[in-house]
Amino acid sequence: MFLKIYIEHHGCWSEVLSNFPHISGELLSQNIKNDIVEGFIAFRVQDKNFKNEMFSLINHIKTHQIINNVKFIRTLENGNIHIIKVSAGIKDSISNLVNNLEIPIFKEFFFKGYELWYILDTEYNFMEIKKIFNNVSLIRGMEILPGEDYLKLFSFISADLKFDYINLLSTAYYNNYFGYPRGIDIDGLAHKFNTSKSNISRKMRIIEREITECYLNKNQLTFIK
Repeated sequence: MFLKIYIEHHGCWSEVLSNFPHISGELLSQNIKNDIVEGFIAFRVQDKNFKNEMFSLINHIKTHQIINNVKFIRTLENGNIHIIKVSAGIKDSISNLVNNLEIPIFKEFFFKGYELWYILDTEYNFMEIKKIFNNVSLIRGMEILPGEDYLKLFSFISADLKFDYINLLSTAYYNNYFGYPRGIDIDGLAHKFNTSKSNISRKMRIIEREITECYLNKNQLTFIK
């Protein structure tokens, strides 16, 4: 069983992100030893106009009460992504509680002061895991994910489009359907595929929905209303 849990973790450094709504973070890896949680986190600027806020965010994390050390690792994508190593105490650490029960953590994301967890429940039941999170945080959302939805979290899995839809999307893209002004419209696509405008319009809406769903899942925005 796969669980998706959306929380407010009061007292955690992730609260700092509530002041930086244009930056999100993803836990890449972590290690727990000697009462210290060490995590490598990638912070991404969602709006390039706010790139300069990255340094302010990192400085705020450094001064948080539970933080022992913050080490800069590297930047990617022309400074839009910063990877840092964060060391913090294990008090009220969800990572430590989950780790002690040997519950596998698949992904963890941080945005707007919230945390989004994806964990694999192989032994413990739903209510026991909920109790762990309730003890140290405020749960804002929790759901069981079907296997096929869980697979969409893998970055190498794209939108599930059949070949004819991929062919249509490719034709539309390379004929500048998404450009301004458009190089081809629904009429032109219908002519190329020798079919009706309504059929092309229906398929394009399916394509747009699948790609949008894939993007939202990949960027973990499905809890944001």
